[in-house]
Amino acid sequence: MEEKDDEAENKKDEDKEAKEEKGEEREGEDKEDKEREEESIEKEKKEEIKEKEDKENKKEKKEKEERVIEINFSKAFGFLKKRKKREVKSEIKEKKGKNRSYVYLSVAIILITMFFAFYFRVQPAFLPATNGWARNSVYNYVKQNIYNDVSKQYPNLPDRNKIELVNEQFNQLLKTNKPDIDKQVKQLSINFKSHFKNEYNHTYLIAIDPYAYYRQTRNMIEKGHTWDIEINGTAYNDHIIAPLGVAISKKFRGASFHVWVEYIFYKITRAFGNNDLMFSCFLIPIILSMLAVIPMFFITRRLGLIAAFFSSFIVAIHPSFLSRTIGGFADTDPYNILFPLIIIAFVVEAVYSKTNKNRIIFSSIAGFFVGLYAFAWYGWWYTFDIILISFVVYFVYKLILLMKKKGVNVKKHVKSIFIILLFFFIVSFIFTSLFASPKIFGSTFTNPIGYKTFKAAAKSNLWPNVFTTVAELNPASLKNIVSDMGGKFIFLISIVGLLLMLFYRRNKFNKKFFLAILMFFWFIIGVYTSTKGIRFTLLLVAPLSIAVGSAFSDIFDAVVRYSKKEFKVNEKAIKVVVFVILLLIVLPMVRSASSTSKQVPSFDDAWYSSLTNIKNQSNENAIITSWWDFGHWFKAIADRAVTFDGGSQNRPQAYWVGKLLLTSNENESIGILRMLDCRANYAFEYVKNITNDSLKSINIVNGVVKMNKYDARKYLLKEFNKKEVDVILNYTHCDPAEGFLITSSDMVGKASVWAHFGGWNFEKAEQWLKVRDMKKGEAINFMVDRYNYSKDFAEQRYYEIKSITSENEANKWISGWPSYFGLVNCNKENNTLVCDMNIGQKVEAVINLTNKDVDIAGNKPYSIVWVDGNNLKEKRFNGKLSFSIVLINNNILVCSPELSKSMFTRLFYLNGVGLKHFELFDKRTDVTGLKIIVWKAKW
Repeated sequence: MEEKDDEAENKKDEDKEAKEEKGEEREGEDKEDKEREEESIEKEKKEEIKEKEDKENKKEKKEKEERVIEINFSKAFGFLKKRKKREVKSEIKEKKGKNRSYVYLSVAIILITMFFAFYFRVQPAFLPATNGWARNSVYNYVKQNIYNDVSKQYPNLPDRNKIELVNEQFNQLLKTNKPDIDKQVKQLSINFKSHFKNEYNHTYLIAIDPYAYYRQTRNMIEKGHTWDIEINGTAYNDHIIAPLGVAISKKFRGASFHVWVEYIFYKITRAFGNNDLMFSCFLIPIILSMLAVIPMFFITRRLGLIAAFFSSFIVAIHPSFLSRTIGGFADTDPYNILFPLIIIAFVVEAVYSKTNKNRIIFSSIAGFFVGLYAFAWYGWWYTFDIILISFVVYFVYKLILLMKKKGVNVKKHVKSIFIILLFFFIVSFIFTSLFASPKIFGSTFTNPIGYKTFKAAAKSNLWPNVFTTVAELNPASLKNIVSDMGGKFIFLISIVGLLLMLFYRRNKFNKKFFLAILMFFWFIIGVYTSTKGIRFTLLLVAPLSIAVGSAFSDIFDAVVRYSKKEFKVNEKAIKVVVFVILLLIVLPMVRSASSTSKQVPSFDDAWYSSLTNIKNQSNENAIITSWWDFGHWFKAIADRAVTFDGGSQNRPQAYWVGKLLLTSNENESIGILRMLDCRANYAFEYVKNITNDSLKSINIVNGVVKMNKYDARKYLLKEFNKKEVDVILNYTHCDPAEGFLITSSDMVGKASVWAHFGGWNFEKAEQWLKVRDMKKGEAINFMVDRYNYSKDFAEQRYYEIKSITSENEANKWISGWPSYFGLVNCNKENNTLVCDMNIGQKVEAVINLTNKDVDIAGNKPYSIVWVDGNNLKEKRFNGKLSFSIVLINNNILVCSPELSKSMFTRLFYLNGVGLKHFELFDKRTDVTGLKIIVWKAKW
């Protein structure tokens, strides 16, 4: 027995020596080969331990059989057996210790990164930004008082010297009275905070879209379903596209996945004493983002614990992810990180599994989460398609690799890949069909090209495409993408990590290469998709985090090995140093995360009071009209229907609302509002069905809405029979429900958008869609016949259209972008206003209030507009300047000529002067200075 053991030991020694000699011969080869050798040695050690255990078990069995023999040799050689047992147990114990350490480190990584995900996202609950506001307000107030005293004491002192004295005295005051000043700052900060908290003293939800889900979840709690009414068995959301509403499916009680998450989580928190639905919604993005760390760890642990830590850490704090998953941003964005990571984590586990049973289980679980993802977000197919592409490429690669080797059973090796792909696809189809629909699953192959229609200037029916102005759908340049992802250095590291995963030799011989292929397509497609819309940069966060983590892991290993070999330094010490250096590389991202976390809600007490005022003083069928952005707020807080909102913005309502704000004709404005509150855009649709001509139909409706009912009837009878006229008038001149129009400060900055759509030229839109593809002669004849143009003008228009090279240019050609350029404070001297303006350079505008003459550095504006009693008057000039000036309380408003007499200018800036159909209902200013003015329509 001992001789055999000695022979085995000798053989192992010889093998070891042979390996060492072989290692010396290959000392100059790549580091990757060394690592494969180390893995092989480690494997042999494990086999040695197992072999010893087997031998020991055989020995014990043999000893029991030999106990029947009277001669017992165990006493003579027992000490040798006990010694070998101790050696085996020691090796097993050492192995278990390493496994235990790995588990402890893994748990620590998950908990640490989850903590950072929580810490940054929970900040809006405390509203730290208000501390800075309060400090600046108090400091500026104190400095202003000091400045006034200095000015009185030294009236002839230059401003520069005054400011120096002010700063000197302020710093001295800060030293002597800091406790009192700090107390004022703290009290003011508390006051600021109170404006952003609800009746439960919880911070309002961040952003706008979360309020849409909040309202639906509230319906679930109060009614057991999300819809508002049910007519003849059909469920309707009657708060959208007023007064029509929208039919919705009763499947899953009409609730989306996110609404179910909010509903269930509220029920859970209710059990712990929480009665505030808004607070439970506030917590959801925090929790979902924390959970995203877990699948990220399990994906990247294959690349080493360093990779797992940094990948998990980056995804936890990445500003692009953080900004859309901050506490209170209770939207669907967390799912765009969480679900892809979960799905890919199970796919990777399936690839690494050694049995078909486990491959089937893990790939099926991944398919189940694909179905849930399809339920949660319309862009689920993005991840699904990337996985399919990766599998196909990996399958082909594996096939080619195996076919080059002789004597290899190719079928056996590729069978595992086929099993995973088959079950992943089938189970994905089943659960996507269950949670969404089979049609939704089929769209996974057509949706990738759907983005092309996002930025078309005009739709095929001539109506404007509102998606061209949705900020998050604006295309992003590569420079912007790199910046959003953490800057050039981080982006470069991610590229390095990606290349190392793909081309590092050791990865080509194991299953890590599948992960490399997957990361490659995930990353490249993510970059490409981001160029099509800013919001899609979020989809790039996960692959970038993995690529950076992988690069850090390779750098860490290489530096540690090299330092240990060349400099003979302590391995633990160098590991700590390298780890700290890698942490410093991501420090700028941590700072950015800290800055991003200091968000405050755009919704506050002023909005809450205005909307609850509407709710308390209006009928349940009242309708609120404004630009679409804040529609979800109106539905959720005022609990009233809206003309359109963030879920229905790309509709004709954008044109009508833009026009009622842009027009200077009050009758036209109230006529449009009446038509919308009667039957939305039904008037146009009905006329279009009769005429089959979009351009003619819009011209007819535009003519009708500005007329009274009697004149409108006479006008329509020229084109339609009496029955048709009655239907049209019912859509345009009914007795509508109560109507409210909201004008607010935010709409000033958005004026270029709503005025662009309000001034939409349908004739040009038709020409862009039709004439651009015609030959010159055909196009000229078409325009002469269709629009009654002269041939010369038609030819000129043809060349105009042909010179347009993009949809953006076409958009601008069809309709301009009128804007407000700002209010300018003026000094009144006798009967003259002197205003310091900036029109690319600082100039002085001098306005004679008697004759309304204007001089701006020797030039004149397009016009000047002023209030005369209850009327608005205008004086036009033949000036070179393209803007107009509106006189407002001895100050001036500078704007595009189209806006100078617009209804928005009259309602928001001129207090509705001279208007008969709009009555002031509510007016207030929020803590940030934003004005909210609510008008009630007087039909």
